[in-house]
Amino acid sequence: MQWLASMLLKAAYMIASKLMVAVGLSANVALAIGFTVVTTATVAAVQALGRAVAPPDIGLGQQGMSILSNAPSNTAPLPVIYGSRRVGGTRVFIGTSDGYDDDGEIVGQNTFLNMVFAVAEGPVSEISAVYLNSVEVWPNMDPRFDNGEPIKKAVYVETYTGKANQSASQFLIDISNSTGGVQDDWAWTADHKLSGVAYVYLCLMYDPEIWAAGVPVMTCDVKGRIVEDSRPTVVPGYAFSIEKYSDNPALCIKDYLTNTTYGRGIDDALIGNTSFNAAANYCDELVSYTQTVNGVNSTVSQKRYTLNGVVNTAETNMNSLGKMLSSCRGSLVFSGGFYKLVLDKAVSASITFDESNILPNYEIVRAGKSFLANQVSVNYFNPEAEWQADFTYEKSSTYKTLDNNLFLEKKLELPFTTNTLTAKYIALQTLKASRQNIVFNFKTTQVGLLAEVGDVVYINLEAPGWNTLNSNAGKEFKIIQISIEANDEIMISAIEYDANVYTTEVFTYDTSRNTNLPSLGTVTVPTNITATETLLFNAPQINNRVSIAWTKSLDSFVSSYDVGFMKGNRLQLIKKINVTGTQANFDYIEPGLYTFFIRARNNAGYSSEYTSVILKVKGKSILPAVNAPGITGVTESLVTTTLGSGVKAKAVLSWVAVANPEWEAIGVNVESYEVEFKLQSTSGNYERIGSSTGTFFEFTDIAPGIYNFRVRAVNDGDIKSDYAEIAAEITALSAPPANVADFYLRAESTQANLTWTPATDLDVKVGGTFQIRHSVVTSGATWGVAIKVGSDVPGSSNSASMPLLVGTYLIKAVDSTGNKSTAATSIVNTVSPQLFDARRQATVTDTTFAGTKSNMIIDSDTGYLKFEADAPWDSVPGNVDEWGLIDSIGGADTSGYYEFANKIDLGAAGNATLTSAITFNAVNTSDIWDNRLATIDLWDDVDANDFDDLNATMFIATTQQDPASGSATWTGYQEFTIGNYYGRGFKFKLVCTSGDPTHQINVTRLEATADVYFRFDSETVTTATGGSALTYSNSFLATPQIAITANDMATGDYYAITSSSGTGFTLRFYNASGTGIARTAYYLARGY
Repeated sequence: MQWLASMLLKAAYMIASKLMVAVGLSANVALAIGFTVVTTATVAAVQALGRAVAPPDIGLGQQGMSILSNAPSNTAPLPVIYGSRRVGGTRVFIGTSDGYDDDGEIVGQNTFLNMVFAVAEGPVSEISAVYLNSVEVWPNMDPRFDNGEPIKKAVYVETYTGKANQSASQFLIDISNSTGGVQDDWAWTADHKLSGVAYVYLCLMYDPEIWAAGVPVMTCDVKGRIVEDSRPTVVPGYAFSIEKYSDNPALCIKDYLTNTTYGRGIDDALIGNTSFNAAANYCDELVSYTQTVNGVNSTVSQKRYTLNGVVNTAETNMNSLGKMLSSCRGSLVFSGGFYKLVLDKAVSASITFDESNILPNYEIVRAGKSFLANQVSVNYFNPEAEWQADFTYEKSSTYKTLDNNLFLEKKLELPFTTNTLTAKYIALQTLKASRQNIVFNFKTTQVGLLAEVGDVVYINLEAPGWNTLNSNAGKEFKIIQISIEANDEIMISAIEYDANVYTTEVFTYDTSRNTNLPSLGTVTVPTNITATETLLFNAPQINNRVSIAWTKSLDSFVSSYDVGFMKGNRLQLIKKINVTGTQANFDYIEPGLYTFFIRARNNAGYSSEYTSVILKVKGKSILPAVNAPGITGVTESLVTTTLGSGVKAKAVLSWVAVANPEWEAIGVNVESYEVEFKLQSTSGNYERIGSSTGTFFEFTDIAPGIYNFRVRAVNDGDIKSDYAEIAAEITALSAPPANVADFYLRAESTQANLTWTPATDLDVKVGGTFQIRHSVVTSGATWGVAIKVGSDVPGSSNSASMPLLVGTYLIKAVDSTGNKSTAATSIVNTVSPQLFDARRQATVTDTTFAGTKSNMIIDSDTGYLKFEADAPWDSVPGNVDEWGLIDSIGGADTSGYYEFANKIDLGAAGNATLTSAITFNAVNTSDIWDNRLATIDLWDDVDANDFDDLNATMFIATTQQDPASGSATWTGYQEFTIGNYYGRGFKFKLVCTSGDPTHQINVTRLEATADVYFRFDSETVTTATGGSALTYSNSFLATPQIAITANDMATGDYYAITSSSGTGFTLRFYNASGTGIARTAYYLARGY
C-alpha cells in the first residue's frame, strides 16, 4: 500500500511507560508567587507585586503548538490536566492490520492504521470529544468518515480515562489476534491496559481521498483531574469533603501540592484548609463585566477565576505552581506551620501599627517608573481561537499622561487562563496595582506576629502625615513580607493598598491619599557632587578608594544621605552617613565605568531624587605602567657538574633596573623579576623558568639553539611591567672545540711520541677526547681519508705514543657530546721505522676492486669504486632531456661496502704493525655548471664538492690459521686503527656512507701493510758434555742470528751451534783436544 508508507509499513510497536515526576518544594522556604517574599524590601521587591509569575521557559505560542501536537515517544512525561482543555497526545503505538471479507478472507493488506495516543495522567473526569485535523470524529462523527457499520467506518475511536482498573482495548486485541494480522510486527494483549493513563485509540481505514494529506493530527477535549473539595458549603449541613471535577484554582493547586504521584506530596496535615477554602469561595464568586460586541453593550457574569491548563511534569514544582497561581493572582506562603493560599484581593485592615509598636529607623520607599505601567498586555490560551495563544491588554491614557506620555508596558503570560474576560480582569488589576508604589519597611515588637502575609494593616504615623487618613485610623498597607530578626524583632515590608484596585472599573488615578502634609515628601537634592579616585598601599595589597563629596541639602529636616553606586543597570546602596558629613568613601572598587548616586533623606523617611556623577574607575591603572627592565645581554659558558664528572652549558641573562617614581611615591617598589624563554623554532608558549631578586638569571644545562629571552619587573603590589625581550643563539655544548695547538712528534725506536698544548675547552677536558689519524701521504693529507691510529686519548691529557709511521699525523679535539674541532692539526713524519730494524713483511694493494661488493660498483669509464645507483632509469619520471647529469639520475645508495680481494699472510702467527691507506674523492652529482645562475666570480668552489658527510672507514678481521686454507677461523670485523695486531692472516673491508644520495664517492686506491720488527730471545744455560738442545721461548718466523757469550772458558775451549732453526738450536762446548765439556753460557737470538 502506498499511503503513508514511511510511517505505516513495518511500524514499530511502542507502549508508553507511565512517567511520574515529583517536584520538590522545601518546607522551610516560603514560596511567594505574585507577592514576593524576600529578606529585604527593595525596589525589586516592589516590582514583583501584582505581577504574574515569571514567564515560562518557552512562550505561550510554542507551548500551545506543543500541547496540541502528536509527537511519537515512549519516554515523554505524562502531562496533568486540570480543568477543561483541548490537547493532543503522545503517540505511543502505531501498527497496521489487514482487512477481511465476511468469510474471513484477506481483501487488503495493511488496510487499517492503528494508533494509541497517551493524553494525560489519569484518571481524568472525561474525554468528551475527539478531533482529526480539528474535525470532530467522536462522539459525533463527521459524515465524511461514516459509511456504514463501525468496522467499515473510516475512523473508529475508543477513549479511556486512565482509571487504575481499566481494561485493554478488546477491539485492538481482536485485530492483533486475527489470522491475517501482522503477527511479526506487533501484538496487543489483555495486559496492555495502560493503567493510570488517559488515552485515545484510533483505527483509520485506508482511503486515499480522505487521507490525502497524510496522517491527521488527533486532538481531544478533556475534563481533567478529579479533585477534593473540603468546603462545608459544598453539601449544606454536612462537614465532609467530596471528590469531583473542578476548575477552581484553589482546589486544583491544593491537589497538586498534596499529590504523591506527580505533585509535591505534602502531607494533608500541613495544608491550611481555611485559607484554601476561603480562596476557593473567592474564585467561585460571580463577577459582572460590561462588554461591547458589535456596538452593543451587555453585562456578563462569570466566576472570578478558573484554572484550565496542562501541567508539564518535567518542569520543577516551583515553575508549575507559579503558572497555576497566575490564574488567580495567588501566593503560596508557609506560615504558622501550614501552607496557605493567599489571593491578592480586597480585605479590611485588621491591625494598626503606630508610634507605640513601630521601632525607630523605618524606611519609606517610592518605586520609580520601572514599577509603573500605563498598559498591561497578557497572553493566554483562547478556546475560540482553536486553543492557540491569544493576546489582550488594558491601558490607561490618564496614566500615560501622568507618566509624561512615556509608554510603560508590563507583559504577563497566563498559561492556565482560557477566558478573555478573566485575562482582561487580571491585566486591569495589575495595571491599577502598579500605581500603588509606596513601600513601608519597619521593625516592630512581637505584635507583628499577629499579622500574616496578605493582611491589610493601618500605618498610623504623624511624620509622613498618615495619622489623619481614614478617619484617623491611618494609611492602609498590605503586608508582603514578615521575618524574625536575630534579636526577636519582627521585620515587616508592606506596600500601599487601595481597595479600588480589585474592582472591574478603571478609575482616573490613585484614590488612596498618601499624606496630609503638603511638602513632607519633597526633599531637596544635594548639589555639587564630585568623585575622585586615589590608591592606598598596605603591603602586599594595593587598593583604590573612590571619594564622593557634595554640598549638603538645604532642607532643615534632612537627617542622612543615601550614597551608592551603579555599574551596568544595578543599583547598590553602600552606606548612610551622618548629616554633618559631606563625603563618603568606597574602597576596593573594580575598574569600570560607574555612576555614583546620592540622595538626601529627611526625618519622616522621605528621600529626594538621586543626583549622580559618572567616574571611570581605573584602579591600579591610575598609575603609569611599571617600567620594564633594560636587558644588557646574554652570555654563555660551560660548567662542570656537582661531582665534576660531566659538563653542562650555562647562559646568563642580565639587565638593569629602571626606576618607577610614581609607584615608589606611594611606597611600592620592584620586588622581583620574572624570567621566561622559548626556542624560536617552536610554536609553543614561553616557559616560566623562575624569578630573580637581582639583575641577572642563570639558565643551567641549556640546550643549543636560538632563543627568545624575556624578563619583566614585579612590584610589591604584584603589578607587572611589560616584558623586555632579546634573542640570542646559544651554542652551548654544540659549539666545536678549539683546534689543537702546538702538535709535535718525536720518533723513538718504533714509536711516535706526540705532544700538544692542553685543551682549553671544559667539555674536552671533562668527558672529551683527542682523536689521532694517519695518512700515508706527506703532503695534502685530509682528515676524511686518514685512518684512525690507536685509541682516543682522554681530553685531560696532552700526549700519546703511537706506532711510528711515515706520512702525516692529524689530530682533532672531540668534546663530551661528540663535536670535533673545525680543522685538524697535522704534523709530517719522514723517519721510517725501518731505521729501527723494522721490516715490511706484507702489502696488499687494491686498485681493480675485484673483491666482494654491496651497493657499490666499479665505474666502467674510470675504474673507480663508487656507490651503486639507487633507482633504474626506467623509474625516472620526465623527459630524458630534462634529466641533467645522468650520473645523478635516481640518486645513489648512501651506504655500501667492499671486501679486499687479497689478504695478508705473515706465514705464522705473530705480532705485526698494520697500517692502511684509502684514496678517494667526493662528487656532488646534482651540481653542474649549467645549473648555476650566478657569475663564475661569485662561485664559492668550482668543484662544488665542499661537503663532509662522506665517510670511508676500514675494518679488519684476523685469524691465527692459514688464511688460504678455506677452513681458517676468523674474528668478526672490527673498525681498523693503525697499531699492533696478533695473528697470521688479516683481511680488510671498506665501509662507505653518505648523508645525501647526490653525494658520490670515487675510491681510486686501497692499501694495507704489515710491518714486523726485530725481537730477541736470550737465556743463560749450562750445557751437557754431549751438548744441549735449546728451545726459544717464542718461535721465530725464520732462523735468527745467534750470539754466544760463554763463562769460565779455558784456553783452547770453543763451541759449536748445530740444528739451528726458528724454534731453537743445539749448543756444545769442546776443549782444546776436541772433547765435549760442560760450560755455562748466555745466548742472544735476534730475528723476526
